This record gives sequence, structure tokens and C-alpha cells, in this order.
Amino acid sequence: MGFNFCTAKQSVNLTSRDSEPCRIAVGLFLALILVPGNWSTTSPTDAPAAIMNWRWQAGGLLHDVCFVDADHGWAVGFYGLILHTADGGHTWRQQVSGTGNDLWGVHFVDSNQGWAVGDGGTILHTVNGGNQWSRQTSGTIANLYSVHFVDADQGWATGIAGLILHTADGGHTWSPQTSETGGWLRSVQFVNADEGWAAGGSGAILRTTDGGVSSQMIMLPKGDRSLKR
Repeated sequence: MGFNFCTAKQSVNLTSRDSEPCRIAVGLFLALILVPGNWSTTSPTDAPAAIMNWRWQAGGLLHDVCFVDADHGWAVGFYGLILHTADGGHTWRQQVSGTGNDLWGVHFVDSNQGWAVGDGGTILHTVNGGNQWSRQTSGTIANLYSVHFVDADQGWATGIAGLILHTADGGHTWSPQTSETGGWLRSVQFVNADEGWAAGGSGAILRTTDGGVSSQMIMLPKGDRSLKR
């Protein structure tokens, strides 16, 4: 599978190692590296009008992005790639992740402290904005796709086969939580230490009101299950 798009300055072709990850990567890749401006597609089908006001910044095969303010942001992707910007994306600098595993999710609670998760149970942590990343012990070799923290201590990570991990000490220790699904959980989001959601395979959405001690599964109506793995 390949995908071509161009800006006034350059044309880019993306070709997957594996068609399914590429479909996911391409969508997030475009959302990540483009900012207000103008770009045009070179694919056979014209780009939707709603995204015609984006322009190229920088990138690679990227999966997730997190900004803590208008200036400081991080993006993660294939082969342990981590990019950082301190000027709202006008310039991006690669950081040393220390892993060759694909990274699927990233979350920061401030401009210093953040986490990235990926294949093989990878969880990376930084306390200095990514100048140094260190690996935390996840207790699993399963792929992790998303991570979210509500403060410097309380966080959750989700992955394949309904996997949900929780930490109450900033990632020094991670423990599995009971999940109501065996599908891949692609995204997790909490609004406080108690209430959160995870979403993923076959249109499953999990909701918890007690920090993940228990959860309730909400299934999208048949025909609206756009969250398939």
C-alpha cells in the first residue's frame, strides 16, 4: 500500500511494511505533521475540502502526538522515533528513545514529564522533556497502543487483547486491570483519577468511574463500529 501527497515544496510517498499498521500510521501521520496552510494530494482521489488548509511541517511514519501548550509537543512513531518541538512545530528535533520498537502512544503532563508506549510492552519515561528517556517495567511483552496520565502519578496504558495497565506511582510499578473486552484497545483517556474511557476493537468502548477497578463496556450500534482493529 502506498500513499502520495505533496506541498508546494515536496512530494512524499508512504509505503507500508504491513498494510494494516500503514493505514493507521498514514492517517495519524497526516494529522500530525500538517498545520494550517495549503497542501494538495497527488492520490487519485481529491483530498476532502476540510483538510485542504493544512501544510507540511516535518515527520516520518508517526502514530501519536501530544502538546502541553502552544509550543511544546512530542510525536512518536516507527522504530522508536520520537520528535520534539519547542516552537509550536516550526522546527522538530529527534530525541534518543533508546528503543527500536515501534512507539504508538505518547502523553505528557507538563513540559518535563511524559511517557511513550509501544510494541513489546515498551514504556518509556522522561522527567526532562525527552532529553533523556528511560525504560519502565511494564510486566508484559504485549504491544501497547495508548497512554494517558492525569497527573505525575496516576496513569493508564492500553494494548492488544483488552490489556489495561495502571500505575499510581508515575510508572515505577504497573499493574493489569480487569478488562471487559478481548479486543485491541487503541486509545485511553481520563478526565480525573476516577473517570475514564478506553476504545478499540469491534467498536468497544469501556468506561470506568473508579480508576479502572471496574469497568462497563459500551458497544457501538451495529453499522457504526468504526473502531475495528
